Amino acid sequence: MSWLSLSQVRKQGSRKEVAAHLLAYNLIRFAMGETARPEGLEIRQLGFATARRAAAMYQSNVRQNATRRTELQRAASCSGR
Repeated sequence: MSWLSLSQVRKQGSRKEVAAHLLAYNLIRFAMGETARPEGLEIRQLGFATARRAAAMYQSNVRQNATRRTELQRAASCSGR
């Protein structure tokens, strides 16, 4: 078994972090393209910062809806007894 030095661990962690950021960037760009196409716009006409904020708001709404759905399911199961 080989042991990694602390600097090697940091390099690997940094690479993973950069890869995660690139993935997020590309996913947001993809979503921008999917949004722009039906409107007859080009991706360049949409702002990245605005799209990133919209994606964050969407994620927040999804979480809230999941929480509400769980609460409603619990309430329905309790009232059905």
